[in-house]
Amino acid sequence: MRRIFLVFLTILLLTLLLITACQVKEVKPGSFKIIKPADGATNVALQPTIEIEDSSDVPTTYDIYLDGKPAGINLSGTSLKVSEKLPPDTYHTIRVVRKVLGKLEEDSPDITFKTTRPPLKPWYAFPAKNYKFPIGSLLEWKTRDPDGDPVTFDVYIGESPDKLKKVAENIKTSSYKPEGLTPGKTYYWKVVVKDDKGASAESDVYSFKTYVPEFMKRYIYSTPYNGKISIIDITDISNPKFIKSIVDSKTIRGVAIYKNYLYADEDNEMKIFDLTTDKTTPKLINTVTTNDGKRYLFIFDNYLVRYENGGQVYDITDPENPEKLFSITMRGGGHLEWDIAYENGKLFVIASVWDPSPGNFYELKIFDIRTGNYLGGFSNSGGNWESGVEVSGNYLYTLRRKDKWNGVVSLVVYDISNINSPKEIKTITLEDKSYLKLYKNGDFLYAASDDYDGKIYKIDISDPANPKLAGSINNIKPGWIRNMSFIDSYAIASVDRGGIVIANTKDNSVISSYDVHGWPYCSDIGNNHLYVFDSDYKKLIIYDENLTEQKVIDGVEWIESMKSYGDRFYITGGGAEIDIVDISDPVNPSLVKKVTPSMEIKNLKIQGNYLYALGTSGLFIYDITDPDNPKLSGSVNLPVENLEVMGIGKNFAIVASRDWDKPGFFIVNISNKNNPKIVYQDLNSFVDSWVAAKDFYAFALISDKNWNRKLVSFDVSNPDSPKISFQMSVDNWKSGVAIYKNYLLTYRNGLEIYDISDPSNISLSGTFFGDKYPTDSAAYLTVSGTYLYLNVGWYGLIKIDLSDIKNPKVVKDEDWFVSNQTAVVGE
Repeated sequence: MRRIFLVFLTILLLTLLLITACQVKEVKPGSFKIIKPADGATNVALQPTIEIEDSSDVPTTYDIYLDGKPAGINLSGTSLKVSEKLPPDTYHTIRVVRKVLGKLEEDSPDITFKTTRPPLKPWYAFPAKNYKFPIGSLLEWKTRDPDGDPVTFDVYIGESPDKLKKVAENIKTSSYKPEGLTPGKTYYWKVVVKDDKGASAESDVYSFKTYVPEFMKRYIYSTPYNGKISIIDITDISNPKFIKSIVDSKTIRGVAIYKNYLYADEDNEMKIFDLTTDKTTPKLINTVTTNDGKRYLFIFDNYLVRYENGGQVYDITDPENPEKLFSITMRGGGHLEWDIAYENGKLFVIASVWDPSPGNFYELKIFDIRTGNYLGGFSNSGGNWESGVEVSGNYLYTLRRKDKWNGVVSLVVYDISNINSPKEIKTITLEDKSYLKLYKNGDFLYAASDDYDGKIYKIDISDPANPKLAGSINNIKPGWIRNMSFIDSYAIASVDRGGIVIANTKDNSVISSYDVHGWPYCSDIGNNHLYVFDSDYKKLIIYDENLTEQKVIDGVEWIESMKSYGDRFYITGGGAEIDIVDISDPVNPSLVKKVTPSMEIKNLKIQGNYLYALGTSGLFIYDITDPDNPKLSGSVNLPVENLEVMGIGKNFAIVASRDWDKPGFFIVNISNKNNPKIVYQDLNSFVDSWVAAKDFYAFALISDKNWNRKLVSFDVSNPDSPKISFQMSVDNWKSGVAIYKNYLLTYRNGLEIYDISDPSNISLSGTFFGDKYPTDSAAYLTVSGTYLYLNVGWYGLIKIDLSDIKNPKVVKDEDWFVSNQTAVVGE
């Protein structure tokens, strides 16, 4: 009985399993349909998304066919974006095959849809063809979308119709202001209009020629050291162009712009120019006597601040007649550095003094700029050195280091919400350089270096309590960055030994510069061209005789002396070699060969067919009848090791040391070129700067170790027995020397001309140009014909007509050192 029951139970279970299996096979899935795009839909995107609605709860896949071709096979999801764009304004069909458990198949009904229509091709554009287009104007066009879809635009511009570059993408307005266009150039352009469904239309290619209306031109007014204001056109920001200089009788340091007025400051007076009629020809309308030695100008709202180690504040509501309001007094003495800032009626002034004893100190004072009332500040004499100041809201920023030359520079943040008690809240390390000034433009600070490293730190202060480094502007020409101005997205840096440098503040790149020459060192005339060595930037600058720059040769390591002979230059870099350079093509000099004396060569002279090379302790004489193959005729050793200066007369050479610690002054008989010999020596005197020779006379400015200076002439008519023929005491040293006819020319705060027609009775004929070029930095004087070419370090190159020796005239000067301060119009 038990066995019968078990058999029955087994049969029952098998029956149930068979019934269950049959039920699974017979289960039908739920309904499905295409819900997107809808059947009959129009204005469908060119890459539509196909969506399926399915009520099945069993494993299901789909094969999707678009226009009868597979668009997706065995898809497990219910959504598919078409991979390639469909043509606009066309009809398409979709069919879906559903698979259940990989076997059962079912087709959906076909649905039909139409893609979007494209926007209309722009039917109007400005400018359209060869239009004279003002730089700064808008490119404009018109179009519409027939389906009313929102549209965006891509703009393309180029210098040829087949090389257009996309300059704007997905803009929403039907106009665009192009940047970086060059005046006087033809450009081509087109616009592509796109709707949000992926359809687009392209305009024709149009063209225009650029120009700049006068009212849109931009100018820099810059102050070199030569008593001028240089006007530079920066309408094309990538190509600054010098326009002219406003010549003045004294040295101008500071400039500032207020509305259509230019203010220029000298030590003791301030000039006011009207720019209304012509920005390139400022009209002097007033001169304000100051007599206080302030030289830098800043304008905030309708207030002008004249500042240098203290300052004066003026109300310039009436621009032509400034009204002095009050004076700013700061602690003085030592090496005073300073900076000023302004915000919301408050003037912030910081000053630091480097003083090892009793220690560095700095102070900040905050004034009401309208009344001069003291509002708050702080001071510190604990040894730190702080300079540079800027303000943003309730936060003040300064630059700090241990002293001017040593220690890591930090940006210091102060909370000045309580203006009577500023509170230091944060510091950010910059680096071990000397950063003196801070400048603010929008949400950024710029820390400018005076350490000749060519760098400006950029600091983001969009969160003013938490500044963050935002990179740096590198490759600024080395030099003290004395001033920064801003226009649009550009920073304009005034570099005293690097000119004006313009950088793009968006990407921190240097895009252009003006006048980037440094210090004009030695020079000479060869093949009707003036060759000048730039000792700061290691360049050889080639000018024609009118001081028009012809070429710049970079990478010249050093030139100590150079002299021309026909179409050859003999050049020494202070080492133990002399380069022979071919200048038959004057702007493309080429090295012929090198001559290698046995010691370092410091000076070269040429007389007749002989090259005289002064070594540190000897004189070498070369026969250069064959200019490419100098032959050593003779030499003489001298009992010093630091000879530098030399002059060559009819039968003698005069050579000397400039070293106070190792003096030496000599006259060498060179009448026998094969056997030169010392005929006069003074081992207790040295030459401050120069010696010269003419015919049978030698001239020297000699000093003893007590700095007693004498102008001495020697009669060397008997080359074996030189005799002093004249001497006179002089108050200071001169720099550079040249001979013109019967006159000796030298420089010290002016061109000094001595009459040497009677070498036994020398007299000063006159001093000229000291008011225009007041410096002792002249290094070289070169005479050619009736012209003197003068290298005055702080003022560049000067060409002087000597034909009327009693009244020499400046023919032209070329600024090398720019600049103290700049002001910009056209912002």
